[in-house]
Amino acid sequence: MIRAGFCRIGNAVRRDVNWDGLTKKITDDGARAELGRMRQMFDDFKNRSASVKGDPAAIDWDHYRSRSVNPEVVNYLEEAYGKLQVPSSVSFADLNTEMDDSFKVSQQEAQAMITEAKQQISRLEADLRAMRSQQVTADTSLADMIEAHPELVEEAEKEINEYEFNKDILA
Repeated sequence: MIRAGFCRIGNAVRRDVNWDGLTKKITDDGARAELGRMRQMFDDFKNRSASVKGDPAAIDWDHYRSRSVNPEVVNYLEEAYGKLQVPSSVSFADLNTEMDDSFKVSQQEAQAMITEAKQQISRLEADLRAMRSQQVTADTSLADMIEAHPELVEEAEKEINEYEFNKDILA
């Protein structure tokens, strides 16, 4: 049953692949090495599948029961084997459609993540600009501080006018 499924898949594999066309499309040496490895694996599978002809012989469950120490195990295996469902053929068209749909969904998710990341980058850059504009260094002049914080000038003038010179001094 399983072997028959592999035979059907093997029929699909027996199609010719244009390896030269694939090789011409690849520019990276590492990718060419991987393509060569894949071609070798493909040829190996093709040779192995060519050696399998027709359906396998039926399993002689009685023979295994007679040789087994515990025939119940053989009964369990026979029951499980009977329930096994192997697809009769592989539909490459359905597989391609499914993969295309999955790829489109992945592309949409990636595009949404890129958009979100760009928005977050612009927010963080604005925060960074705001932090840098408020940063006080040894090169910051009084004029720069007055320009950045005009409310401090008003507060200082108020303190002078009200004679509150030691208001901000810790006791």
